[in-house]
Amino acid sequence: MNELKLNGKILSDRYQIKGKISSGSYAEVFIASDLHSPSKDVAIKALNPHLQGTCDFELEKHLIENFEKEAAILKSISHPNIVALLDEGEASDLLLREFYFIVLEYMPGRDLLDLTRTQSNGCLSLGQTLNYIRQISDGLSHAHHLGIIHRDLK
Repeated sequence: MNELKLNGKILSDRYQIKGKISSGSYAEVFIASDLHSPSKDVAIKALNPHLQGTCDFELEKHLIENFEKEAAILKSISHPNIVALLDEGEASDLLLREFYFIVLEYMPGRDLLDLTRTQSNGCLSLGQTLNYIRQISDGLSHAHHLGIIHRDLK
């Protein structure tokens, strides 16, 4: 597979990878311990243009630019309903493959789809639904007020 090999790796002399949380089209997300704050976990989003197979130079350049834009946007925004950017950098995995990464606030728990699937009837209650919609709307409203449009809501 083309996945990054990071288990146990320490990034930036600070973040020790504990395991993978998820994988998307061009990035993988890992949970890591922050060695400067041992009781604090962080999420590491690692750009991996090779997840879909061999990546051409132009696509890789485009993905790196988008990743850098994402980091810049997250640096410029602060809101309780938006995950905070804590750090960013470049590293290599255990096979010496270089990659870019951003360090994000770790939000323990499940995503909404998983939470919904665990409900006895497969649905959230109206109150739960409205609570989550309010939180999402508050975060999006704040971003839109700053001229930021989120194009990948899940």
